Amino acid sequence: MKILMTQQGITADYAAIELQRLIIAVSEGKINPIITIADSLGSNDPNTIKLALLSELNLSEEGVDDPVLDDITEIDITGLNGYIAGSNIRAILIGVYQFMHSAGCRFVRPGKDGEYLPACDLLSHSCKQRNVPSYRIRGECIEGAVSLENCLETIVWSPKVGFNSFMLEFMIPFTFFDNWYSHRANTVKTPEPLSVERAALFTSLCEQETKKCGLLLHSAGHGWTCEPFGVPGLKWSGDVKYDIESVRENFAMLNGVRDLYHNVPLNTNLCYSNPKTRRTVVEYCAKYAKEKHFIDILHIWLADGTNNHCECDECVKMDPVEFYIMLMNEIDEEFERQGITMKLVFLIYVDLLWAPKIMKLNKSNRFTCLFAPITRDYTQPYTTEPFTGTLPEFVRNKLQFPRDMTENLAHLKEWQKMFNGTSFVYEYHFWTYHCHDYSYYDMARILLEDIKRLGDLGLHGMLEDGTQRAFFPTGFPMYLCAKSLYNKDLTFDEIADEYFIGSFGDEGLKAKEYIAGLAELFEVGRIYKGTWAQEDSIEKIKKVPVYVNSHLALIYKNLKLKDSCHAKSWELLKLHANAAIMLSQAMVKKSEGDTDSSKKIYSDLQNYLSVIEDDIQELFDLDLFNRVNRGKFQ
Repeated sequence: MKILMTQQGITADYAAIELQRLIIAVSEGKINPIITIADSLGSNDPNTIKLALLSELNLSEEGVDDPVLDDITEIDITGLNGYIAGSNIRAILIGVYQFMHSAGCRFVRPGKDGEYLPACDLLSHSCKQRNVPSYRIRGECIEGAVSLENCLETIVWSPKVGFNSFMLEFMIPFTFFDNWYSHRANTVKTPEPLSVERAALFTSLCEQETKKCGLLLHSAGHGWTCEPFGVPGLKWSGDVKYDIESVRENFAMLNGVRDLYHNVPLNTNLCYSNPKTRRTVVEYCAKYAKEKHFIDILHIWLADGTNNHCECDECVKMDPVEFYIMLMNEIDEEFERQGITMKLVFLIYVDLLWAPKIMKLNKSNRFTCLFAPITRDYTQPYTTEPFTGTLPEFVRNKLQFPRDMTENLAHLKEWQKMFNGTSFVYEYHFWTYHCHDYSYYDMARILLEDIKRLGDLGLHGMLEDGTQRAFFPTGFPMYLCAKSLYNKDLTFDEIADEYFIGSFGDEGLKAKEYIAGLAELFEVGRIYKGTWAQEDSIEKIKKVPVYVNSHLALIYKNLKLKDSCHAKSWELLKLHANAAIMLSQAMVKKSEGDTDSSKKIYSDLQNYLSVIEDDIQELFDLDLFNRVNRGKFQ
């Protein structure tokens, strides 16, 4: 195979290399086509696949309103002759995987054994399609307990399933890496100390991989309220002593005292009425953007936490959101002055749910809106039904946050009166909610309903704030997330059937039936709401051991399948079977009031998951699972 390299950059070269790798795999090494990159003249050889921008092939760019964000692909290949074109370089790479998908390939999870690459007679295969994604923003944000390899594998997997974004939260996402390398939840591993310098190297490597894959690189978020003042924002714990005397005047005053909020810099807000404080943040943002010029979308968030805003005489004259918009305008002006074209994200989150009444963004074309309804109830999907109540007034540091979905969305509608540009949602389905779904199946139903309604709510996509290790016992929910963000018209069963057949092989629908049956016994809504101990729910949970054991013959029969992807999928079901039984037993004991036995069984479960963690490391976040679940059995 010949690759004619041009100056289109590393992503185009990577797309050609990936197409080469996949064609060799499915043709069992028998085919050697020519691949050209952005070569308008092309090759006279009949077996030539051209990778190019739509504009380079004079193809229609209808629907491309923003070439940076809009990922339209067009494929026309017959017998390995034709083209894969995209509205941007990233779309070309996505198009490569779409072409291979048309040939039967499936990309069911990151990491080794995550690809199903069946033999295919590509010389007899044709593919002609034009694909327009349903949403502009589609991807993940680093979260949970993850290794460097977990992040790199997630980034590489993302365009295979249609994701186009990856976010590295904070200036250095130290805490997420440290959560893994400290091995807090693993009862058999020895902690591996992680330095800030090593975490910074990991960050750089993830940035490079994101750019190689052409993904939109989102960056920062929290941290702007401490890093500009020399106070690192690395994690949410307050176990470090910080010297803030020289910069204390910049921090929010609470109860008459200016200090770090609970000694956590990331959770500490500023005295936003102070022009010098804002100026320090503005200059730091510009400096950061200059240094990290390769970032596509820079998130400017205030502190994390709630009810922690400054109470000084000047700050109380306006709600925090008014000062926030003032700050965003000042950052925009500085970026304009310095010729920085980077897009900026402002955040609708907790105390900032309440929309501004005074300030407005001066220039909306630089800004993107991020809606983060972290307090929502995940048994209620997004809805277009109107909120029938009255939104409460903003009361500084005495706010109660909505669980109801209609109330959350009513706040978004108030913001949309001020801003009608690109907006997307920052969601938490894979932060803690998925840890309540022991079948890892029904949570995907709420997720799909949410995604289908984004457009009706004026939202242009979703960034999932969730662990990158969310594929045990299957990767179906995350696969559904990616596929439905790309095409919201797909049905639950269409995605499920494709996933389970691709992941498990000939008996994939039996695997789906098994997992769906497990979901009926482990009701995620009740587990999430803490009502699983009720009699009718416990009666179902009691049936789990018999149900799982009745399917072991099916599972064991498929453990030695020839295809490594399929064999791995069945292996995961085998490993999960023991965990499912132990969880059900712990729940039954807890419902009976036998807390000692429930604690003991959960401890045995944690030990079991610790022992097998190396076998499922890239697929299951033990640290996050333990943080969410251990309290149920105490």
